[in-house]
Amino acid sequence: MPSVPWSPRRDSAKSPSKPSTVTASKSSADSSLGINFLPFELEGCPALSRACSSFSAPMAAGTRIVTVNDQPVGTGVEAARLLRESPAGEVRLTTLPPPDDFDALEAEGRVEQWKAQQQGGPAGATPGQ
Repeated sequence: MPSVPWSPRRDSAKSPSKPSTVTASKSSADSSLGINFLPFELEGCPALSRACSSFSAPMAAGTRIVTVNDQPVGTGVEAARLLRESPAGEVRLTTLPPPDDFDALEAEGRVEQWKAQQQGGPAGATPGQ
């Protein structure tokens, strides 16, 4: 998957992020947990494209996923595959909060730019143009 790099703003001050663990229960192996990922990574981690409340603690858009059931993940596709293949029962994610300079509206614009590029349109065009 082509990547639209996320570059921190020059004026952002990086604060250390502490990982946390959140859990959810899948009633069956086919259950969906309602997670959607950005089509690009944030600081090397797959990240949520919108807020998700199906886990033990709510996760904001931009929350970065480090592991799924203790298995490291590098892309949203990989994280989604591990979530989908998880058996019924508890699912554990190790997460990091969104980067300090993450802006959900800016990310949404980058997603639209990425979609346009995938469809062969010019950067900044809306899909189908």
